[in-house]
Amino acid sequence: EASGCHPPVKEEPKAVQSSLLQALSAKTQAGKPVDAARAVTLLLEITGVAVENTSFSSYPNDDLINTLKWLPALSRMHEAELQKDRAQQTLAIVDRLKRTLEEQAVSTSQQLQPVLQMLAPKLGLEMVGGNGADDESKVLNAFSEEVVRG
Repeated sequence: EASGCHPPVKEEPKAVQSSLLQALSAKTQAGKPVDAARAVTLLLEITGVAVENTSFSSYPNDDLINTLKWLPALSRMHEAELQKDRAQQTLAIVDRLKRTLEEQAVSTSQQLQPVLQMLAPKLGLEMVGGNGADDESKVLNAFSEEVVRG
């Protein structure tokens, strides 16, 4: 990673897993198991909302716009023999979304660094009893990460 920010998350956050499970259980009828096609359809619905929201706040967003054009076709694939392909394409869309969000986070952090370095002395963000510039850089990186995380 170029900016020295936190490394990419390797496992899905618990909140995403929980939301997906809640959506699956809410969409099912009383206690009946969800079939694979229905699970992928629900995942596509959730993914579609995330891609749409991210495409509104991203630039360039051509990749996400093309993804939005492909999502309705994936949603209409209901044949049993296409479910594996459909699931793989949905995972590819999720990976594309993840990459876009990671790129945005790194870009935002990099844009904040010069501003933070200029403001640090004025805000009294001086490190006491440390390695000077190295510790200040760590503080500024941590602060920019927190801003990016919201």
